[in-house]
Amino acid sequence: MQINKKRKLAWRLGIACLILGILVIQQLYYQSTHFWTNTTIDNINISHLNYQEAVKKIEKQRVTPSYTINDLQNKKVLASKKFNNIPVTDYETQLKYRLTEQRNRLWWSINHNTKQFKALTLYKKSALLSAIKTDQPSLQKHLEAINASRTMPQNEKVMIQDGKVSLSSAHSGNQISVNQTVEKVSDKLLNTPNKHVEITAPLLSETWSGKTTAKKIRLLLKKQFTFRAKGHQITGQVSDLIENGTISKDGPSIDLKPAYKFIKRFNHKYTLSGAQNLTFTTVQGKQVSFSNAEGTLGWSLNTDSEAQHLIQSLLAGKNNVSAKNFNQANQTLNQKNWHKKIANSDHIEIDLTHERLYLVQNQTVAQKIRINTGSPKINIATPTGAYFIKFKIAPITMRGYEKNGEPYKSYVPQADNLTDDGIFIHSAPWVQASVFGNPSQRYNHGSNGCINVPPKDMVKLYQKTTVDEPVIIYGQG
Repeated sequence: MQINKKRKLAWRLGIACLILGILVIQQLYYQSTHFWTNTTIDNINISHLNYQEAVKKIEKQRVTPSYTINDLQNKKVLASKKFNNIPVTDYETQLKYRLTEQRNRLWWSINHNTKQFKALTLYKKSALLSAIKTDQPSLQKHLEAINASRTMPQNEKVMIQDGKVSLSSAHSGNQISVNQTVEKVSDKLLNTPNKHVEITAPLLSETWSGKTTAKKIRLLLKKQFTFRAKGHQITGQVSDLIENGTISKDGPSIDLKPAYKFIKRFNHKYTLSGAQNLTFTTVQGKQVSFSNAEGTLGWSLNTDSEAQHLIQSLLAGKNNVSAKNFNQANQTLNQKNWHKKIANSDHIEIDLTHERLYLVQNQTVAQKIRINTGSPKINIATPTGAYFIKFKIAPITMRGYEKNGEPYKSYVPQADNLTDDGIFIHSAPWVQASVFGNPSQRYNHGSNGCINVPPKDMVKLYQKTTVDEPVIIYGQG
């Protein structure tokens, strides 16, 4: 009896194992012939379908890529398009390859995550993208034509009238945001190619508030400013220059007439341009003269560009403005009393005949220096004329060519620049003491056009001179 019971139990276990084996084989067969969960081809779900069923469903649900753009206000269709010529991929081969991949993966993985596979596509993305790009210009032109009869939204605008600041209100419009609409259509078509895309065209909206700017301008108009050029300056009220205009999202549009008048007044008061000849009385009481072509002291401000620079600087919150738009193409001087202005201000006088430099401060000689100037041996005598110190630098390495054509490189502790082509007043440690202040030594031992100064004297001179300080060079070099 006991043996029969064991046989029956073994028989039952064998049948159970057989059934389980059949079920496993069936499941494996099903998994190898049917697409796994979440399998899609361009938004068509083919999960749990076999190859033939998947093909039928794709043919039935395949949609020609297309779009419709609706109007937000009246729900009318603004534009529509069907891309009939977009080629379909060889999706049948893709399906077969996917089933092969599934079979191979069954033997080493039970993870049916379809994200591990390459995406199945129904339409060729490159062809669809090309068609979209081809369509975009005509769509954009079409939407812009619709906008022509619509109202554009108005941003807030800061109004300045007779020095008073107000803020205009913003107004909404019904114009379409063309670029945003075109981009929206393109993105949706590429993300859902097997679907009719329907969007609502977004409208342009107000994008700029002028409240902060209006507050800033009100405070600005109460402030004073200082304008500087070549050592001269004028202080004024900002409200005298910014009287009328507007400031919008696109930037400021200020009436520049007050700024033009201001620059013209500055030119009239301080600039030295337009004369034919110059006559100057030196601190030694000697009267010298030279033509208007000599020097860099003659300058004037460019009215248009400098007025714009001044207003832009003030609007940027800069209350100390330095001029930057100079007219120096024609180095000329025009005011009859220019020599009085120079003589009454701190300046430098350089006497080439006697090789002397005079630093004049408070109308008296504050420093007298023996110097060495340009050698006429190779026609590089120091040029005469009216100059100003363009910039100061300490130290500097000067490079050039010796009288014999050999290149040189000289370390200079301090230097004041006079011209763009390299005329400096500078320290010259390499020059012998006997050469300084000795015109007879200039021919053979003169400089390459610069004004050489003994090192100890240059230290003091450098400390006392300032940028824009006038420099008058005269005499026989």
